[in-house]
Amino acid sequence: MGILKNSRKSVLLNVYIESNMDKDFFILSSRKDAFFIIDLCGRLVFVNPLLEQLVDYSQTELLSMELCDLFGEKGLNKYGDFFEGKDPETLNNFDVQVVTRGEQVLNVNITSFPIYFEEEFLGSYIVLKNVTSFKVKRELKAEKEKHFWQLVEHSPEPIFIIQNSEIKKINKRAISLLGFNEQNKWTGSSLLEFIHPESQELFKQKISRVFHADIPEPFEQKMIRLDGDVLIVEMTAFPTIYNGEPGCHLIVKDISENRRLSLVSQKQAIAGQLAAGLAHEIRNPITAIKGFLQLILRENVENQRVFLEIIDSEITRIEAILKELLVLAKPGKHKEEWVNIRDLLEQVVTLMESQALLNNVQIQKQLSSVNAMVRGDENQLKQVFINYIKNSIDAMADGGKLIISGMTIGENSVQIKVIDQGGGIPQEIIDKVGNPFFTTKENGTGLGMLVSNQIIKDHKGSMFIKSDAIGTCVEVHLPAKL
Repeated sequence: MGILKNSRKSVLLNVYIESNMDKDFFILSSRKDAFFIIDLCGRLVFVNPLLEQLVDYSQTELLSMELCDLFGEKGLNKYGDFFEGKDPETLNNFDVQVVTRGEQVLNVNITSFPIYFEEEFLGSYIVLKNVTSFKVKRELKAEKEKHFWQLVEHSPEPIFIIQNSEIKKINKRAISLLGFNEQNKWTGSSLLEFIHPESQELFKQKISRVFHADIPEPFEQKMIRLDGDVLIVEMTAFPTIYNGEPGCHLIVKDISENRRLSLVSQKQAIAGQLAAGLAHEIRNPITAIKGFLQLILRENVENQRVFLEIIDSEITRIEAILKELLVLAKPGKHKEEWVNIRDLLEQVVTLMESQALLNNVQIQKQLSSVNAMVRGDENQLKQVFINYIKNSIDAMADGGKLIISGMTIGENSVQIKVIDQGGGIPQEIIDKVGNPFFTTKENGTGLGMLVSNQIIKDHKGSMFIKSDAIGTCVEVHLPAKL
């Protein structure tokens, strides 16, 4: 019965083909399209000349073929009478590959129309469009886009793609810059949310120029991270296309640290000029006073001589301090000699013990492990540790314990720590310690830590400050030999 039914449908399909021959089937396709008709078994029962040209088979050859001969078995259903995953009794549109006589694989777009007669499904009318060149171009475009986004993703600078200030795409550097994490949803956010209010008007003006094909010069902006920190950035903007729509490609460079260092350098230059002027202005009268005192010393009686010697000694000390102050004006110049760092620290502690006792501070030395030689200027190094210890004593208004420890690190370095039990340095100002003229002391100049840091730097060392509610630790590393 099934065979008779299929035979009847084959007859009806032939009638359909003959009745539409004059129309050339162009109702369903254009005159430039290749097409063919298949029966319910997937056999080709009609082909047009354009299909012959497309696959390089003659009409006779094609009419002896089935779908699997042109499209291979992988692209068809298990019966081989239609395409895999497609319902032959409905309209379909999809891409597939067809194999020509020369075994060339072409990418084609298929549109299949079901053929009905008196509500009976007879076969399928299949139109082919060669999209090989289009698909190659599309694949090349996709590959270029993929390569472009790889470059964006691995860029050392933060990159934003925006449309009307809305963030469409950003790279990992940009995510880090704004302080996002995996839980934060940045897609769809407005970049204006992260532009400081005082910079928003300038930002809008610059981006507007981009959308009018006028690329602005790099410009500075203030940005606000999720955690509230304010950054100074340099933005470079130029037009781009994202998802077929005009957009703006923003490269953002964080220059906050460069700006801070530039400001520090300016302050240090000013501090150096002030220090040089101060040192020279004071040195002249000190020289005169010392000269006259030396003359008096030759003529005075013995009981007055003791006091005059003290005055002479103190003036000598002032001269020494002024010399150290000149470190700001002439950094990098110091006396080079090998200094036993433990002996130096012992001398410094002895010098500072009286001041510590007056402030109810007990100095505890832990110097047995620091028997090493440091290359540098002994007086300058003493000045550094005197400054650190004095700061620690001042920090302990109610007294406490002050630890001076030292140890060797490997064979080429020593570590010295000055640890106090003061109230600690507030986290909001700890980064300002060492800036020119920054001080928390009522009568401080704000130059002590700056001078000390410069001396350490001149000795090819480094200094770190760690602080909490328990106290502060100043840690110094210096190159040394055992």
